[in-house]
Formats: sequence, C-alpha cells, structure tokens
Amino acid sequence: MDAHSKLDSQPRISEDIEKIATRHLDLDLIEEDFMNVTANDLLSDSNDSGSDSDSKAPRVDPRNRKVVIPDLDSESSFPSLGGSKGASAASGWGSRPTNGTKPAISSPIKTSSLTTERFTLNMAQSPQATSQLRETIQKVQKRFSVTVDVSSSRLSGTSTFIIKGRPEHVAKAEREIKAGLSPKKTVTVNVPVEVIGFVLGAKGRNLAQIQQRTLTTIDVPRREYEAKDAKEDSYLQVVIVGDQSGALQAKKEIEAIVKEKESKKVFKFKDIPTLFYPLIAGADGSRIPEYVGETGAEVTIPFLIGLTSQESSQAETAIVITGSKEAAELVISRLRKEHERLVWVLYFVY
Repeated sequence: MDAHSKLDSQPRISEDIEKIATRHLDLDLIEEDFMNVTANDLLSDSNDSGSDSDSKAPRVDPRNRKVVIPDLDSESSFPSLGGSKGASAASGWGSRPTNGTKPAISSPIKTSSLTTERFTLNMAQSPQATSQLRETIQKVQKRFSVTVDVSSSRLSGTSTFIIKGRPEHVAKAEREIKAGLSPKKTVTVNVPVEVIGFVLGAKGRNLAQIQQRTLTTIDVPRREYEAKDAKEDSYLQVVIVGDQSGALQAKKEIEAIVKEKESKKVFKFKDIPTLFYPLIAGADGSRIPEYVGETGAEVTIPFLIGLTSQESSQAETAIVITGSKEAAELVISRLRKEHERLVWVLYFVY
C-alpha cells in the first residue's frame, strides 16, 4: 500500500467515527463500534498492502451486527461427556441438587479381607495317611469355602498346610484339620460326683457342646448311685480323647465348671460345742473375717443364746461354710485352733 492510499483512508475513518458518535449516545457502544471499525479498516489495509492490486476487502457495517447468544442446552453445541443420552446421573462432586437437599456421595464397597494361615503337623507318610489327608482336605474346603495347599516331607515326616480364606473360616478349618490328622491324645480329669450333672447338662447338651467345640470324644462313667447318696470325697474320672490342643481345651472347660460349682458348695461343721459359738464369733460376728481370710468363703455361726428348748431343738446348730472344698478345709482348721485356744483359756481361768 503506497503513502497516497494511507492518506486517503484516514479521512474515511474519521467520517465513520463521527457517524457512529451521532447515532449512539451510550459510551460503551461507541467504544465497541470504534474497535470493530478500526479492526476492519486495519484488516483491509493489511490485505491491500499484501496485494499488488488496488482491490479492497468489503467492510462490515456495524449497524448490521447481531449478537448471537449460544444455546447452552444444545446437545450439538455442547455434547455431554460420556454416558447415554437421557441418563441424568448426578455427580457427587460438581452438581447441586435442585430440591435443596445435600448430594448423596456413594460410599466405597467394602470387600471382606482374606487371611492366610500356615502350620505344620507330624504325620505318617503312608498310603493310608495320604488317603486320609486327601479326604480331610476335600471335606474342609467344601465345608468352609477355603483353599488348602499341602506339602509333605518324607524325610522329616511332616506336612505343611497353607489355608487361605475368611479369618473365621480359616480358624475353623485349621481346627478341623488338626483334629482329624494329628496324633490322638488321652487326657483324664477327676470330677466330683455332685458336680458331674452340671458337666453333662440337661439331656447331655452341655457335654455335647464341649465335644463339638473341641472336636474331641469325652467319656463319662455311668454312676451306680445318686450324688446325694455318694460320699463327700467321691469322684468320677472323665476320659477325653482328641488331638493335644482339643483335649487340653476340653479339660480346661470341664475344670472351669467344677471350680464354679465347688465355689458354691455348702459344708456343715458340728465338731465344736455350741457353748463356744459366741466366743468364736465375737460381738455381732466381728471375728468371722479372721477365719475366712483370703479363702473367699462365707461362714455363718448360729446365735443360740436366749432360745427356748423347743426353738433350740429346731434351730440349725452347725457352722455353715459356703465355698470350695479347699476353702472350707482351711476355715475349719482355723476354727478348730480357736476352739482349742479357748479351751485352754477356760481351763486356766477356772
């Protein structure tokens, strides 16, 4: 573009600016029109300078401009990202509910964790033992929904088990494998005759539950007489057969029953004349704690002073001790010693 053409374009720009200023009183529109006109003229000048011909690009009349507002709901202009059309899956991060409630954020799905347990058993490496091993593993896998891998060593005579599954299932599977494949052990426990009924339970239910929990076989001898007719020191020998862990656990449970019931056992002691009861008991039974001590037993010493002959004949005259046999024996020993001391005191006084 030569100097003469540039000088000709200046008056034309000024004329257009004057026309726009007279039509629009809004300063914002004036500024917008000015920028468009200037941009078009500069574009025209640029095209003229890059061309050898004196042809000029057509100018855009600002009065014919139309502002086009895009349709934000148009699927063609603003396509959705992913998902099928018509699906209105609300996002928990960027969307706001229209009903005023808080958006629901889905929580992750919790999957149950699996655990692996490994242990070794001493086992005979024979065809019979191998067959028993295979049957036991198949039974355990089917019953508890676990996987069991086994590797055996003929040199050491051991088999290593690896169990994988839910923690509660793995523990039960391990217990059953040990009970079925470990060498059997026999354990005995002496149970007082008066307590054997609590070990058995109603219709043998308690004993059956112990056998089921420990996977053992428990043999209780048949009684030839009732507990009330038995002597105080009568015991029955209970035999437990199972793997070492199960047998010891069954013995522990039976001993716990015996201990609980014997702690509430009642003993009656009549070897001390009732004349010494007030001296042994002390005022309002203040000396009884001396005999009980650390045993945890309960001691009742009857108060017979002031009773008529008829009342004395009907009253309980024995010292009652409630507790275990060991506790009762210790309390009785202390009562005997106190009685002997009082006899010597009275002998020297009188």
